[in-house]
Amino acid sequence: MNILVVSDFETKGGAAIATRRISDAIVKLGHSVHYAVCRTDADCEKSTPLQTDVLHWRSESSILRGLTRKFLPPQGRKASDERVVERSFTRLLERVRPDVVNFSNIHNAVSAGWSDGLLPIASRFAPVCWTLHDMWSFTGRCAYAHGCERFVTGCNAQCPTAGEYPAMQPELIAPAWLRRQAVFAQLPELAAIAVSGWMAAEAKRGLWCDHEVKVIHNGLPLERYELLDAAACRTELGVQSSGPVLLAVAMDWRSPHKGGALLVEAMRAMESHKPTLLLLGGGELPGDLTGLRLVKLGLQSQERFKAVAMSAADCLVHPATAENFSNVLVEAAACGLLAAVFGVGGNAEIVADGRTGCIAGAVTGAGLAAAVERTLTMAQAEPGLRQRIRAEAEGRFAVKLQAERYIAFYRQLIDRRSNLQGVAGAAIVGVKAETGHR
Repeated sequence: MNILVVSDFETKGGAAIATRRISDAIVKLGHSVHYAVCRTDADCEKSTPLQTDVLHWRSESSILRGLTRKFLPPQGRKASDERVVERSFTRLLERVRPDVVNFSNIHNAVSAGWSDGLLPIASRFAPVCWTLHDMWSFTGRCAYAHGCERFVTGCNAQCPTAGEYPAMQPELIAPAWLRRQAVFAQLPELAAIAVSGWMAAEAKRGLWCDHEVKVIHNGLPLERYELLDAAACRTELGVQSSGPVLLAVAMDWRSPHKGGALLVEAMRAMESHKPTLLLLGGGELPGDLTGLRLVKLGLQSQERFKAVAMSAADCLVHPATAENFSNVLVEAAACGLLAAVFGVGGNAEIVADGRTGCIAGAVTGAGLAAAVERTLTMAQAEPGLRQRIRAEAEGRFAVKLQAERYIAFYRQLIDRRSNLQGVAGAAIVGVKAETGHR
């Protein structure tokens, strides 16, 4: 099978990492995967070499076009950029001739001329599915609605988070939602892969209501996340602590939905336990950090380093207030690490409360602290807990298993398209025969 994956980045960000893991596993199953991205990530780990094309309006820009573009209003420049990318995408499809096209996150590539207008183009060549790593595909602009229900009936200028990433001028939000609604109506065969049951349910409430939505969880190359010796890992990281060692991970702690402020509150609430917090990620935690025992590990992409940090910790503290199906929680489970989380998004599909971690009773710093304390009690009560968590992760999150599910779903889409084309062809023949008889 020949698959074209359309993703804003190769491996930058959780969605891109999850997509790449599935793609690598599909290649190992004997299939071909071709990537279309807006930017390559040469400095990231890749287990298999995939052929990659970069789609960006600048790839076709000429001096004349550049000068012309300067005099266009913002929306005119955007439309012009989109047309250039669409032409480049069409040529790529003609060259690759995929059996199926799988879109992943694309909203980081909007500034590069990408849009949902790529979907109808892809559908002319092959069945199309869209892996839903967040809610952007069925909202006017946001990746997470944070309780706003406008995406169900129509996003508009009253959007409560218009200034947050991915930001959009309020007056443009309703047209963006209506445009996406029109694309979905144009493509009745378009299908979705939701990486959590929670995301599938939200999608079906929104623009995906008349389309198939299949749940396939993110997978993990389990061999890269081992059960390592905790004492040796703490020595490697230079961690010395008489209290519990906690770990928190985020791409950027300045992002509001990563819950940095709640993490600080939780650490304050646990000060009597004298915890040490290993902080993995970019950006600074908000608030006053005076007196907190922090070990800043920085933004690390190397999987062995993350496995060492997870093996060194007693608990993963995951303060995100909006989540789909967290790579970090799956990685922690593979390392046998308990997790304390909020009951948002797909967290409960990874963390079994009281078994592989604890779900906070309230989305507050105190609630998160209480969940962490429960996990520490669990660890003391069951000496072989880490081995059990690892064993359960092997049965649920192996990337090979998820890749096989992707291939089975691709085959279903291909067969469905073939059957529909066969029915349409038969109908045309019947009409011609009837016309000839007359």
